[in-house]
Amino acid sequence: MDQNFYEKLVMQTQVNYQNYFNVYAQGGTPIKLSEKKPLSYEQQITVMADKIKAADHIVVGGAQVCQLLAEGISIMKIMIRSKSILANF
Repeated sequence: MDQNFYEKLVMQTQVNYQNYFNVYAQGGTPIKLSEKKPLSYEQQITVMADKIKAADHIVVGGAQVCQLLAEGISIMKIMIRSKSILANF
């Protein structure tokens, strides 16, 4: 009996899971994403802090985003026109 598209998709997903589980479990990916060496946690924090210091606007959390939208402020315009960080917690 031939498998339909959904059954083939489920089977391929299971095969992928089995093939890549150990890679993902160790915090990796099956393909090389970059030639750069990964930054240490401390370096990542420093980079993020520098980005926050350099940003013209910082929008944090869902409630503040909703308030800006309610006041008619376009978040995308803010982000496009300036160096902004949008973080949703």
